Amino acid sequence: CPDEPRAAEMAVAVADGWRGAGLASRLLGRLERSAAEAGFNRLTGETLATNDAMVGLARKHGYAVRRNPAAPTLLSLDKDLSPA
Repeated sequence: CPDEPRAAEMAVAVADGWRGAGLASRLLGRLERSAAEAGFNRLTGETLATNDAMVGLARKHGYAVRRNPAAPTLLSLDKDLSPA
């Protein structure tokens, strides 16, 4: 059905030696653009509630960050990619 949202799951990992250089932000931006170009209108992911760097990155990129009731140590990340 064309009205159903098409969601993709995302993940970003950066090696210790590359952290702090903005690479994760650039990678996430590239994932968002590629997903939108491929016809996806939503990106989702999960992170540990203690992963402050990922939570901050997700919020910076406009993701809704919510507790996962099924797994209290996880946070759910969700972003609408539909054109504004």
